Formats: sequence, C-alpha cells, structure tokens
Amino acid sequence: MEYTENTIDKIKGKKILVVSFTAMTPHLETSLEVSRRLSKNNLIEYVHLGKHVTRPTMYSKLFIKRKIQMPIRVRRVRNYLEKYSNKQSKIKWIKTAKLSSINESRTVKYNFQTLKELQILKFKNYNIGVGVASTIITDLADPDPFPLEKKVLNEIKQQIKSAKISIDLAELILKNNTYDAIVLFNGRMTCEHAFKQVAKSKGVKIYFHERVKNNTRFFFEDYQPHIFDKRKEEMKQMKKEIPNKVINRIGEDFFKRKVKGDGVFELSYTKDQVTNTSEKLKTILQINNDKKIISYFTSSDDEYQSIDGVSSRYPFFKDQRSAVKDIADLASSLNYFLIVRVHPNLQTKSLEEINRWSELSVYIKKKGFHWVSQKDPESTYDIINKSSLIISAGSTVGVEAAYLGKKSIVITNCFYNGVIPSVVLAERKEDLRRCLCNSDINESIDPEDTYIYGVWIMNNGPQFQYYVPLHEYSVLYGLMKDGTRIANPGVFQWYIELIKYLLGIGFKNFENVGRL
Repeated sequence: MEYTENTIDKIKGKKILVVSFTAMTPHLETSLEVSRRLSKNNLIEYVHLGKHVTRPTMYSKLFIKRKIQMPIRVRRVRNYLEKYSNKQSKIKWIKTAKLSSINESRTVKYNFQTLKELQILKFKNYNIGVGVASTIITDLADPDPFPLEKKVLNEIKQQIKSAKISIDLAELILKNNTYDAIVLFNGRMTCEHAFKQVAKSKGVKIYFHERVKNNTRFFFEDYQPHIFDKRKEEMKQMKKEIPNKVINRIGEDFFKRKVKGDGVFELSYTKDQVTNTSEKLKTILQINNDKKIISYFTSSDDEYQSIDGVSSRYPFFKDQRSAVKDIADLASSLNYFLIVRVHPNLQTKSLEEINRWSELSVYIKKKGFHWVSQKDPESTYDIINKSSLIISAGSTVGVEAAYLGKKSIVITNCFYNGVIPSVVLAERKEDLRRCLCNSDINESIDPEDTYIYGVWIMNNGPQFQYYVPLHEYSVLYGLMKDGTRIANPGVFQWYIELIKYLLGIGFKNFENVGRL
C-alpha cells in the first residue's frame, strides 16, 4: 500500500535519459522498472554503458563475464524494453557502437598516499576521486584501505580509467543537452559519480535509484540515498500525511518484532544471540553495580565513508574508533562502566578492519571495561535493558534503544536524529561529556516517538510494479513480473556455485546455493 505520493509518479512531460553501468540484480531490473514507470508520462531514452568501461558498477572483474555474460544480460534488457515500448509508453534504446572509440588506452598517473588524497582526484576539472574511493571501500569492505597493497593499487587504476571514460561518455552523450533529466543508480560509485559531475555542470536534473531495506520497494529521488537530512524530510512528510493510528499500528508492530529478533526488513543479526545475560557479564555487572552502565554499539561505515558533498562521516572525531576511545576516557573520568558491543557484521569486513577493532578492544579492556566481540552471542537487547544510556553511530540499535525507553545518543548525523525527540546528537567530545553528565536515567521516553522510523523503513520509496524479488532479505534474486529473467542467476550459475560450495570456496551455507 502507498501512503504518500511518490516522486516518480509526479514527473510529467519531460525527456529523460536512464543511464546504466551495472549488470547486477536488482539494480539492472530497477532501471527497467524506472523506465517503464516514467514512460507513462514522459519521453524516455535508455543507454547501457557497461561494456565501455573496464569496471562496470558492482559487477565481476573477470574478463569472460564482462565480455560474455554482461552482453547477454544487456540484450535481455533491450528485448524487454522493446517489448513494452509503444505509442503510449515510448522507450528509445540508444545504440552505443559509435562510443567504442572512447575506450582507448589511458595512462593513470597518481600521487595519492591517503584516502583523502584519492578523494580529491580530478579529470578535466571534474572530481572522480570520491566515486573511486567509495567503490574501493565497498569492494574491500574496508573504510580506509591505505596503505595500498599492489593488487589494490592496480584495481584503483582500473577504477580511475573507468571514471575517465565515464566523463568522456557523459560529455559526448550530453553534448547537445537535449535532456530535461537523467537517471543514475545510487550516484556514489565510480562510473555514476563521474557521469553525474558532467550532468551537474550542464544543469541537467539528476534522479537516483537504489534498493531499499524492504525488498518490495526502491528509492527514487533527485538526491542520493545517503543524504541524511533529505531522508529525514521523508519521515517528517510521512508524519504529516499518514494518520496517527496507522503510524502507531505499523511502528509498534515493527519494533515489537525487531526487539524479538525478527528480521522484519533484513536478515536478523540477533537471532542467534543468547536470550539472557551470560554468567560472565552478570558477574561483571555485579562487580560494577554501583556505577552507571553506558553501552556503545558499533556500526559499519563503508557506505558513508566517501559521499559527494560530505567531507567526513565524523567531522570532529578522526573516525569511529577514536570516538569510542574518547567515550571510554569519559566513562573512566566519570566513574561509569562502559560496555562496547561490536556489530556482528564486522565478521564480513576486511581482515585489516577486523584487526583495527581488535586493537581497540585491548585499550577498552585495559580501562577495565567490557568488550563484546562480533562473534560473541551476548544479547544486544539484554545489554540495552541493563544500560542507563546507549551510544551509537546512528545504527538501528540507537532508535531501538529509544523504543525500549533508554536515552539514546548518536555521535554523528544519521537517519533519525532530529526526527525522534529523545535521540541526542553529540558530535564532539565536549558534547558527549555534557550528555553523559546531564543524563537523567529517570527521564520518561515515549516509545511512540520512534514509530515513524519503523513506518519509514517499511514504506519509503515506491513499490515495485514490474519487478518481483525472489528472496525475503537478499536483493540478489528477482525476475520481472512477466517472468523475464534479466540478471537473476540461472541454472549454469547454480552449478558453478554448487561446485564452489563443494570445494569450500563459495557460499558457506548450502541454503544460499539453493536460493539461486
């Protein structure tokens, strides 16, 4: 059900170019959804540029996949769009054979030694470094991959080459500036970020599409999905337009299920945790029963580490780990007891990132505080309930804490501070000290204040009309509504993954192979 009018349905009488550099589910299929939806009231042209760059967005680096598998998927895209293009919904396919000359040999000169130096890299006076950095961080699952290994440096060179080609492609395609708007995936990755720079310079309006946590919907706006203040405006608008009884019903159901360990909108990270406090933590809490308990919950910074227009995720801290050190120092000086709960998804990050947090654990333990590692089954919600105050970097646990009646502090701008009244933003160490000193553990917090976040998570973005996800949580599987397979893995891919599983080099769980 749609509770608010969506941006995609408001656009009328425009000439719009949908640009794609990817060949992965669900992003490729979403570009088709967007094209068909917009074609009802606009003139749509579609161009796929993946074959012209050395690194198509979020796609395999293997030469054979780029040269054989990707063209097959792109051909399916063209066939699908031509099938549904008619007088009422005109979608023009842009042929790109004449653009092949752009993919010429390019030398990549570099002198960057840090992430910030990479981020300011330019080509033809257009920034390309932010997109390259964002892509490398995502690929490596490492928010700071410097100093670079040789293979990583070589990959960065390929990303830089792709960014330069994307600039040239954008200049050629937008040369006569006949479009009212273009549509790109996300906007933060190498090719899209580069293409976006040229569109901006020509004054062309840009819309972005992206997956959302709820697999039945997608993001479509004229701003990127990681711009927190814009996303908060969505929640505020929902609060105005949706009746309170509906907000309360959806929000209450969301949080009740969430704190029980249900996935709700994503695979639950808490379903395998113990129900009650472990004996170890019980003993520790008993020893420190005369102290106020504060808990910090870590989160992943990968997606937010290199965003156009955002200079730093932590403008007043060096990074999240530095902030945790400062919190530990404050807790020690105030005679509080600190628990640090590491997010379970740290297990999926790079070894370098895991080691950085492991080094921090030594510091925290030396302070006499308790560290709950990413593999520890200690209950997240039990820790929340036993704490007087919760601190986070804006992860969902921060709003869950508010729902459970706990004072919640975030150390960086996020999706919900400024929307949920009881959540306090403390971006500086002095702000943290003031919050910790002035925190009233008896302050009454209304759980209903958090409900709008649950409503937003479950209902932001338009519902798919032409694409059908095939898995409750994973975004990697789906078909078009008419049964057309675009990029969803087929039988051949299933056998490959099965062989990799048997060899111990692929999926660790056979259920994941089965879902293919």
